[in-house]
Amino acid sequence: MPPAAPAVRTPTTPPPQDDKDRRRKLVRITGSGREPAVRLAPAVVAVNEEMPAPFSPEEREQFLGLLRRAAQRRER
Repeated sequence: MPPAAPAVRTPTTPPPQDDKDRRRKLVRITGSGREPAVRLAPAVVAVNEEMPAPFSPEEREQFLGLLRRAAQRRER
């Protein structure tokens, strides 16, 4: 798989916040970022399907719950 384009460039102003959830930042894909996003989307879907494949449905829910928890902790 080819390397991804740089995902983030330093903004001159902070991204707008979601009025319903002030912790969440709203971002938009630029024209130059659209092509890599579209190109990489199938790989993202494949990883999301393949990674938990060996788990039972119960294990899959537990695994995804733990990932969500880790991601939420990282956002703080």
